[in-house]
Amino acid sequence: MAQETLNHIKELTEKVNQLLRERGSQEETEDPHVTTRIPVTDLTAYPELIEALPSIEEDFFRNSSNNLTESILNLE
Repeated sequence: MAQETLNHIKELTEKVNQLLRERGSQEETEDPHVTTRIPVTDLTAYPELIEALPSIEEDFFRNSSNNLTESILNLE
């Protein structure tokens, strides 16, 4: 019984190793000059949130960088 179990484990291990080798060869065929990236997602605020916080529609990064530039250059 124990020998049968060991043989079964050995067969399964060989099959897993074969599948891993096949997957490894598939990955090598990909173009090294192509990079997969996460898709961009645009978010919109709920109308209720815009009513509660009207400033949420402002471009935070653009406004903060302008304010920072003005404060550094004393353009107020």
